[in-house]
Amino acid sequence: MPQLHNIEIRLDDDESWVNWGKLIYKWHTGDEKKPEKLSDLEEQWQRNGIKATFKGKPDREVSVVTYDPNEDPDNRAFIITIPPKYMIDDDQKFLMTKKKYPIPDFYAQIYKDDPAKRVLSQQEMEDIGYARLGEYVINECM
Repeated sequence: MPQLHNIEIRLDDDESWVNWGKLIYKWHTGDEKKPEKLSDLEEQWQRNGIKATFKGKPDREVSVVTYDPNEDPDNRAFIITIPPKYMIDDDQKFLMTKKKYPIPDFYAQIYKDDPAKRVLSQQEMEDIGYARLGEYVINECM
């Protein structure tokens, strides 16, 4: 099966999902410089304990863009990012080969028993927040 996204992290690697979300946050705080090339991103992954793969050559340019949905709504573009048709088709073909929907394992922490009644520790909440940020960036923004 071909790699479906520009970046892929194993679904069962919760630590990489958390660390990926933390790296994205570090780009905002300035603790890590936004990568300019995939090779820069790969170095950041290694430094931050992220096991991931990417599509393309290491010298491929990377552009990190921040979208602020609260920016003057009357004067900014309304951005809808959609994947190309072949990616949707590839995803659908991939899903038809599965018995269970492939989502990262960290969701089990949230949806164990009744999720509305599940009490998480402060550390679990922080980690899941970072993991969700990382997953959102890969699955919704790329």
